[in-house]
Amino acid sequence: NFYTVTNEDIDRIELVRGPGSALYGPNSANGVFHIITKSPFDSEGTFISLGGGERGILSTSIRHAGTINNRIGYKISSQYYQGEDWESIDSAEPEFIKSGSDTISNARDFDITKAAVDGRIDYRVNSDLSIIVNGGFNQSSNLESTGLGWAQADNWRYSYVQGRLLYKDFFAQAFYNKSDAGDSRLLR
Repeated sequence: NFYTVTNEDIDRIELVRGPGSALYGPNSANGVFHIITKSPFDSEGTFISLGGGERGILSTSIRHAGTINNRIGYKISSQYYQGEDWESIDSAEPEFIKSGSDTISNARDFDITKAAVDGRIDYRVNSDLSIIVNGGFNQSSNLESTGLGWAQADNWRYSYVQGRLLYKDFFAQAFYNKSDAGDSRLLR
């Protein structure tokens, strides 16, 4: 739920098994689920999606990609999602919890919301050298299954910026990720 890219942005998905920290960074000891997005040069145009269904589901997304010339391409996309999760109550969970000096409700919130925006600029310096800069922001609230059990994600914000350099067979990247859990908390 924290991924900022829309489905329309996805070119392909690669599963890389085994350790991959040299290329993908820490926390990739078991493998990598690598989502590769479309270049704006290869996917110009505007795409709008609207969907809905049971459980109050409403899903919208918009994506626009274009080129300024044969060297600079850009892409921007956004999405919004809302719905109602399946209700499950754990009667052993406390009704209220302490947060610092405050006492707050520990009730599960079954409303799901997600709002995200993502952008990308490709600069083809010449036929051998390309520079790609992209970034995104996402804010969501939902029940989330974690390795420690269920969590109530409450206004969880995630953002990233990535820069890539491709020169012939050479590839380098730098990235910055930021995750702010907001008022999120682990449940029993």
